Amino acid sequence: MRGRRKMTSKTEYEVIQRKFFGENEPKLTAHLGDALNWYSSVCDDSHARNWLNDYLKEQNRLDEIKKLKLVPDDYIPRTAAWLSRLAMRGYELSDHNIQTIETKLESALCHQMVEAKTIVVKKKPNVQEYISEKVSDLVGEIEGMIDDKVIVPGYSFYNFLQSKEVTGLVASRIQNHFKPIAEELIEAYDTKDKDLKEGYKKYSNQEMEDMAIVYQTIVDDIDRYVGNVKKTRKTRVKKKPSMEKLLKNFPYAKTNNELQIVSVDPAKIVGSNELWTFNPKKKLLSVFRANDSDGLNIRRSLIINIDEQKSIAKTIGRKTEERIKTVLTGGKVALRQLMEDISGKGKKVNRINSDTVLLRVL
Repeated sequence: MRGRRKMTSKTEYEVIQRKFFGENEPKLTAHLGDALNWYSSVCDDSHARNWLNDYLKEQNRLDEIKKLKLVPDDYIPRTAAWLSRLAMRGYELSDHNIQTIETKLESALCHQMVEAKTIVVKKKPNVQEYISEKVSDLVGEIEGMIDDKVIVPGYSFYNFLQSKEVTGLVASRIQNHFKPIAEELIEAYDTKDKDLKEGYKKYSNQEMEDMAIVYQTIVDDIDRYVGNVKKTRKTRVKKKPSMEKLLKNFPYAKTNNELQIVSVDPAKIVGSNELWTFNPKKKLLSVFRANDSDGLNIRRSLIINIDEQKSIAKTIGRKTEERIKTVLTGGKVALRQLMEDISGKGKKVNRINSDTVLLRVL
């Protein structure tokens, strides 16, 4: 691993000891989160700058050391500095932690002052840098909300993403950060591995369960959110002049926040082989199947050119979310079997209304 050696500078140690009434830095066996919290509470920008400088010096990155001198204190990345300090002391950082150091350093070095002047020269970020900065800001905000117990079991992370108007790409990058944490927490909660248990011994079983639920909910809600964003993205095809007229009086529900579902573009119904809908008020799941190769069509609230023998609607109750998930993600075999698995005779269907959500078009 890069830049990993043990630092024993007495001067730095004494500064920290005096600042924190003689308490030592976290041991190399400490939990990473606890270690980072300690540095954030005890150390300041001068420590951060010195440790980043030492980290770069260890790797002979002299050009970056010069640039770092011109970075104002406000832009010194503290988290990267604490991780650098741990790396230099010999703490076993993950590849993700090392990448965090590099990413935050790269961002910080874009904010350099012109020598002998107070003007701050900022490099205009490109698209990838902007996205990375946005992801970093949101991840920091989310981690703060978890620490402050704002995000707890039952919290709707889906609504948080909506309120921030997060793009699908940014949401996916956020998921990449939290998914490994969720997987590790679930494994630590269920495992009998003593070494893995040891790393979380400070938490009770209930605390472990709550943390696992919180992080897994974040991952699951991002899956649903990204899928919905893709469905609502405008189709980049030139619409036929008649399509506007077809849809002018076509009623449907664009979203249902309670179930976190959104309708597909109704224009996709025309010419399709199959349409799945759900009416939350009536708990009615419906499937419309085309009568021939011309596909389905629309006439006001009617879905026309349907196969009346294969188009059916059934009421679903206890397993509503599970069955909606099957409609959204299941393959053709699963969809073919779905209506058969729902008890009840069912009824014929050919019309929708303003409460109906358009789940999927095939």
